[in-house]
Amino acid sequence: MREYVKKLAGGLLVIGLAGPLVSCGRSENIGWADREKPDAVGQGTASQQTGQESPADSDERLQALVEEYRRVARTLVELQQTAMADPDLSSRWGALVADVDAEIIGNSSFHRQLAERRTEIVNRLDAHERGEGESLSSEQLAELGRHHRNIQMEMARMRSRVFQEPKFAERYLELQAALYEKMKQLDPSRSEDIDNLARLESELYELQKSKPDVPALMTPGLQPGPGGQLERQ
Repeated sequence: MREYVKKLAGGLLVIGLAGPLVSCGRSENIGWADREKPDAVGQGTASQQTGQESPADSDERLQALVEEYRRVARTLVELQQTAMADPDLSSRWGALVADVDAEIIGNSSFHRQLAERRTEIVNRLDAHERGEGESLSSEQLAELGRHHRNIQMEMARMRSRVFQEPKFAERYLELQAALYEKMKQLDPSRSEDIDNLARLESELYELQKSKPDVPALMTPGLQPGPGGQLERQ
C-alpha cells in the first residue's frame, strides 16, 4: 500500500517530453463523486474549455501520427524510464512542471480546486496507510485512485497546452532534446527508433500549435514515481 500511495502522490504527469496521446476534453465532474462535489464545481465553467470532436480530413492525419507514435513509444518505455531517472533530467522536469502548474492554477479557479482536491485525496490515502483517521474500504481506495487519475489527466491536458506558450516552450523543447540524447547514450543501438520518436513528437507538437482544438497529448502507460522517474501504471 505504501508504494501505491507514493505512486499516486507522484501523479500522472504528462510526459510531453516523450510525447502524446489523444485525450478528451475537460469534464466539470473531475475528481469528485457526485455526493461530495462542491457546489462551485461545474458552475459557470462549462464554456471555458469544452471537448472538441473530430474536425475533418486533418483528423485522419492526426490519428495516423498518434497511432505511429504509440507504436514506437511502447518499444522505448523502459529506456525512457531509465533516462528520466537521471537526477539532472528529473530535477529539470520537476521544476518545469511546478512552474507550469503554478501558471495553470493561477489562471483558473477550476484547476485550483482540482489541485486542492488532489492534495486531499493523497492526504486521506496517506493517513489510511499510517492507520490514522478514517479506515478506507477497498471500494473507497479504488474510487479515490480513480478520481486522482482523472485529476492528473486533466492537469496533463492543460500542461500540454501551456508547454507551447512562449515563456515555457524553449525550456520544454530543450528538455525534450536532452531526454532523447540521454536515451541514445544509454542505448546507441536504438538511435533510429529514438530519432523516429522525436520526429513524431515534433510533428504532433507543431500540429497542436497550429490547431488549438487538437486535444492534449500524452504518452501511454507512464507516470513519474516518487523520484520523478517514469513507471508503468
